[in-house]
Amino acid sequence: MKNPSLLLLWLALVAPLAAAGCAGGGAGAPARVAGRWEGAVEFRGARLPLAVNVVEGEGGLRADISSPDMFWHELPLREVTHRPPRLRLEVPVSPLPLVLDGTVKGDTYAGRSREGELEIPFTLKRAAPAPAPPYGREEVRFGGGGVELAGTLLLPAGPGPHPAVVFLHGAGPHPRHDYFFYADLFARRGVAALVYDKRGVGDSTGDARAAGQSDLASDALAAVRLLASRKEIDARRIGLWGQSLGGMVAPLAAARSAGAVAFLILVSPPGVTLGEAEAWDDEFDLRRRGYPEAVVERSNQLNAQLNRYYRTGEGREAVLEALARARREGWAAHTDLPEVVPHSRADSAFGGLDFDLDPAPVLEQLKVPVLVIFGERDDRIPAAESAARIEEALRRGGNPDYAVKTFPGADHVIKLPAGPRADTGGRWDWPRPAPGYLDTMLDWTLRQVRAGRG
Repeated sequence: MKNPSLLLLWLALVAPLAAAGCAGGGAGAPARVAGRWEGAVEFRGARLPLAVNVVEGEGGLRADISSPDMFWHELPLREVTHRPPRLRLEVPVSPLPLVLDGTVKGDTYAGRSREGELEIPFTLKRAAPAPAPPYGREEVRFGGGGVELAGTLLLPAGPGPHPAVVFLHGAGPHPRHDYFFYADLFARRGVAALVYDKRGVGDSTGDARAAGQSDLASDALAAVRLLASRKEIDARRIGLWGQSLGGMVAPLAAARSAGAVAFLILVSPPGVTLGEAEAWDDEFDLRRRGYPEAVVERSNQLNAQLNRYYRTGEGREAVLEALARARREGWAAHTDLPEVVPHSRADSAFGGLDFDLDPAPVLEQLKVPVLVIFGERDDRIPAAESAARIEEALRRGGNPDYAVKTFPGADHVIKLPAGPRADTGGRWDWPRPAPGYLDTMLDWTLRQVRAGRG
């Protein structure tokens, strides 16, 4: 997938973050560094709120960062380095890490955040610890078929059994922390939430690259079985939440669940094949950069030619020649077309995925409630076409309870991008969740789980 611009690494999550283990900053660090720090990164008069928790343990310092506008909740930091009075924190965003590099003076931690060549000032102040959340956490392991998955279950306080939701991953190597923001929201509203490391990632076993949609659906069903086995969970009210690729996997799992999945929340799901989505993604970027329609058409033809080669193994030399020509002309650098062509789809970065799988026949099988959410300005998938195809498939299948919602101006993760805001008189602002997105999702879920009681 293409990398976002330097500023956009702060301003938008295109796919969910790639978290890594936390490194210590050395034993014996001064105790005054440990604790909670709250403040903001400031840019053009706008503030992006941040909260950092720094903990000192036997292995040194570790820390996490939260920012609701960035969909971060206790995201573990990759590196914590304290050389008094300087404190350096590295946030694991991709492709370049975000670094907070500053000086601790008394109860103030200030400096500059840096991502690549971009530097933005920040100031954090020491704060009281955050109140304990109204839920407990439990580390869990589950799986089947030779794969063991590691996750965290958030259990709401109070008497159960509770409804529950399992969070499914987008494409790429996602750890559980990428979805803690959403899990926290649901658990605070009384819905148990299970997040887990994708197979082959973090503490989960298996081969992430070789996993296809069917394999990932099997993992989702293993998560559902774990929840259904728990006395604290109401087995009749377990749903799946899937974003991007996860929005394609969730219906597969539900169709195979024999009624064990009670509802679905699909965020930016491709309503087209992955091959079509990949070609559209390139088409979107080429048009945005002002390339003529002749180049856009050649990009679409080359994507189709490449996918046909992956599927049949035929025409490799023609593909290599077409790619070489596209690179010489320069426009290929602004697409996801590969620089090195593997000998089969199985040898590619997403080798196990079926790029020809049409989601419509699976969607037609669904009879459980479905909420489908899109951003109008999605640059990863064709949102308008996907919304139309998904709604048509649900209607054709006779689904009695579905809703399709598109949020104006929002991107693939349902955020408004950075820039001037019409609703603030043109003032520049940081990205933020599209107004109404989170409430729409939570309110719809609560209506479903309340209707499912009894």
